[in-house]
Amino acid sequence: MGDSVNIASRLEGLNKLYSSNIIISQSTRAELGNTFHTCVLDKVRVSGRTEPIVIYELLGEGIQDEERYEEVAAFERVFQLYQERDFQSAEALLKELVFISPRPLYDMYLDRLAIYLALPPSASWDGVSTVTRK
Repeated sequence: MGDSVNIASRLEGLNKLYSSNIIISQSTRAELGNTFHTCVLDKVRVSGRTEPIVIYELLGEGIQDEERYEEVAAFERVFQLYQERDFQSAEALLKELVFISPRPLYDMYLDRLAIYLALPPSASWDGVSTVTRK
């Protein structure tokens, strides 16, 4: 069936973990252009692949309301800070976001950030979450 079908199957299985409805890969997002709206979820390494991929939640087609657009932009900033290992700034911004719009995804990242603030990852940390289940 090929690599694309394998990845799609792995991503579909991640919806429960990320409390999302439709997860797409970075390559699918690039193909969508600007017509569809997405929100970054994570950078993952799925079972059967060595290269990490950035995954997104597909939010919908057409114009999003301004508040949702701002929320997505704020979370994408949190994700950028997380990837840059600026865990303190990421946590502060995420706590503001949770206050305005609580979501299970935000709680998952708050848990990760608490761990990394208490016990920073090694210098070789690449910001990738390895997912071992389908």
